[in-house]
Amino acid sequence: MPALRWHRRSPAALHQLLAEDPGFFVKMLSLVFRAEDTEPEEVDAEALHRPSAAYSVLSTWRTVPGQDGDGRIDGPRLQGWLDDTELRLRQAERVAIGHQKIGQMLSGSPHDPNGTWPCRPVRDAIEKVGSRDLEIGLRTGVMNSRGLVSKDPSDGGASERAAPGTDQTRVEPIPRIW
Repeated sequence: MPALRWHRRSPAALHQLLAEDPGFFVKMLSLVFRAEDTEPEEVDAEALHRPSAAYSVLSTWRTVPGQDGDGRIDGPRLQGWLDDTELRLRQAERVAIGHQKIGQMLSGSPHDPNGTWPCRPVRDAIEKVGSRDLEIGLRTGVMNSRGLVSKDPSDGGASERAAPGTDQTRVEPIPRIW
């Protein structure tokens, strides 16, 4: 796990294991986040390596359970994974954070053939779970998918006011006064 910090590529094998094994997902989540309604514990520096590596894996995970090599999602497999995970999250007392991380993962789901996003099996799963935390996680995953962004400090925020997917601004930039 500590070697993951210096690995330039995503840990694909661990991502696939997360997508196949709900128990592994909950175990990784439990390394990083404490159970609901528990107090923080003192942890030595050596014990921080595993949670740090687990957080890194969970943060980059976008492999949807039930997804095949062509990117198609098997709805029943996804729903089975979610049902099993829900039970394990309740036992581990990590439902809210679990739903948020699942939402972040689902933000990497493919489009339907007609271009609708997310694809039908993911939309159905989101509706069935019906969790505000999952929706928050999905939104967070979409926002974070923008990746690292750098900009001209004298830009004045024009890129933030631009309509998504365009270079045009909706509001005139504030003129520079220096």
